[in-house]
Amino acid sequence: MGSDPSASDRAARFANYFEVGCTEEEIVVRFGIRDDGGAEPSVHNTIFTTPGYARELVELIEETLRQHAALIARARSQRDGDDPAPKPVQ
Repeated sequence: MGSDPSASDRAARFANYFEVGCTEEEIVVRFGIRDDGGAEPSVHNTIFTTPGYARELVELIEETLRQHAALIARARSQRDGDDPAPKPVQ
């Protein structure tokens, strides 16, 4: 952990394939790419963490998904003219 990772190690990557597993001490999450052509998925990153930190990650993802659902609902409501926000009185 003390060494500075190279820029390529810090590059953001898209993932649409996930594998999750565990041992007695850790949670393992693998990220990769699966194309629609039927080829085997290609795993490009693996994260090892403790069960406690994995729970924190799950909570962060759940909260983000709630925020995303609310954002989409507001956008659809505004698009469809059903904006529940009160209109200012003129």
